[in-house]
Amino acid sequence: MENNLLNFRTISHLLNIIILPEIESRINNGLFSNAALPLEINQFQIIWDKSNNRTIVKLNKEIEIIISVRGKRAIKQGELVKIEDIYYEEATIKNPEINGKRCAYFIYKSLFLGFTIYFDFLPNMPDFDETQYKDLDIRYNILDFLNYNYFNNNFRPFEKFEILSDNNWPPGPSLYPQVILEYHNNPGIVNNGQIIDRILKVYNSNFWNNYIDFWSSCNFFTNRIHYIKKAIDAFFNNDYISSIFILVPQFEGIIKDYLLNKGVITDWWEKRFRPCVDELKNLIFSRKILMFPKEIFEIIFKDLKDGSFWTNTGNIINPRIQINRHGILHGLFTSFECKEIALKYLLLLDSLAFILLHDKLVTFNL
Repeated sequence: MENNLLNFRTISHLLNIIILPEIESRINNGLFSNAALPLEINQFQIIWDKSNNRTIVKLNKEIEIIISVRGKRAIKQGELVKIEDIYYEEATIKNPEINGKRCAYFIYKSLFLGFTIYFDFLPNMPDFDETQYKDLDIRYNILDFLNYNYFNNNFRPFEKFEILSDNNWPPGPSLYPQVILEYHNNPGIVNNGQIIDRILKVYNSNFWNNYIDFWSSCNFFTNRIHYIKKAIDAFFNNDYISSIFILVPQFEGIIKDYLLNKGVITDWWEKRFRPCVDELKNLIFSRKILMFPKEIFEIIFKDLKDGSFWTNTGNIINPRIQINRHGILHGLFTSFECKEIALKYLLLLDSLAFILLHDKLVTFNL
């Protein structure tokens, strides 16, 4: 997922002032049930009807986007159009119109664990001139959505995340799509060690540097960001001992810090780690909306709570493959410090950061 802070803050703002009030209104009018919450939003559209001084909100399947595209051949009305029939790279979104007037709009579309946005606010300008801006339609990436649908239908990424988790690879969201695709095409990369190089093509030093900047801007991991930065720097300097020992104690602290900040727990020692994972999960699912698929949250929470990280040390067969907090912090393991184990803790950090990012997004705290 590209961490564009401006986009995240824009979406968070619109969720706060328009989308959530719309959902509340629908609940109050009996159109939505509280029992169906959290509502998984895969797309939303906001249309500003300036002539009637109102805002129109469309959610999920309610959205109809009109696309303008040039054909490579004559196409009859109602005819099925294939991608090879059009110049898809020239596709543009047609602004919604009400009473013949062009309207401003904002569109959010989920791309599994990321998103794309389209917007045109020009018609809201007081001196907007229809003729002056008629050729400024926004490009629409048809191919992105075709590839996205094809990938999800044919490669079953949730299934792959679960398999990788069962094989001691935490479900870092940025494994999608590249690593998931490579694993699908060659499952043997898990056992022959090649998956490490595949993962590091994505989770490279630039990736982490961008995330550190993003987390710092959003006040992630308050009072811990310097530890995390040191752990990442140590990893890319091949100092896996330092990377592991700096990072491992932070997970319980990060979760408890967040729960304390939200008033879910009142004391650091109130609950142990596993109950705190349950509390964080309950907090996430107590929100009215989910902006990413519920399945990915379920997979991450299961890995955090029931995976090798917090299991009894006696259940660990190979500490050079399985991450485990107790075995490290209590000094039970030796000679386990290697690139694979250090990388797995970084993936676990990415998983946890994804959860917190989502909650900050939907609670307007970015």
